[in-house]
Amino acid sequence: MKVVYTPTAIRQLENQLAYLVSQGAQRAAVAARERITAFISDFLAVYPRTGRLIPEKQIYEIWIPRTRYVIFYRVEAEETLRILALFHSAQERSTFTPEDRAP
Repeated sequence: MKVVYTPTAIRQLENQLAYLVSQGAQRAAVAARERITAFISDFLAVYPRTGRLIPEKQIYEIWIPRTRYVIFYRVEAEETLRILALFHSAQERSTFTPEDRAP
């Protein structure tokens, strides 16, 4: 399955990693990037419907194992997995509304 990151998801990932670096946790930032991207490409792209469906938003939510990160994503036609957002567990996400849709 093809994986596509929205601009929002890319920005959120980079912000999470920048925060770790700003706290002096360079190794943690590298490890987090590797864990997040590996989870998406090696697991989520293979088993895209394993997350929890949020029917009112028509998106899925899944926690990345051994991290404090949660991903919101959509499974689209033509075998595309669109990563919509990435949040840390400490961040408010209940009002998240997916705005990035396929053209």
